[in-house]
Amino acid sequence: MIQKLLISFLLLFNGLLFAGNDGNQELILRINELSNQKRHAQIDNILSTTEGIVSKEYCYSLNCVMLIINSTEYNSREVLLNKLKNEGFTFTERNGVTISRVKQACRDSNNSDMIKNQ
Repeated sequence: MIQKLLISFLLLFNGLLFAGNDGNQELILRINELSNQKRHAQIDNILSTTEGIVSKEYCYSLNCVMLIINSTEYNSREVLLNKLKNEGFTFTERNGVTISRVKQACRDSNNSDMIKNQ
């Protein structure tokens, strides 16, 4: 009986752990040159030409780009990071930070209009 309960619990936990994981992952980058108009155009071009990027948003007050990438079909994360490095951008990957937290921080910075979907 206990063994059946344990197995049921493990199956339930495993299902909850992977529920909603459709192969998309969030990637938050803090790019120092984001506020520079010329460099922003380059960043936007790189993002537009990298396959697998599902959505992108900018928070200019925090110099952050919030991306959702399809990590199942594409190797977008590595390709994107390499493209940015090759173009000489200075950036840091914000591990452990979610898009919703960045959006809230952007709003809290008294610049609620700074988040732009593109």
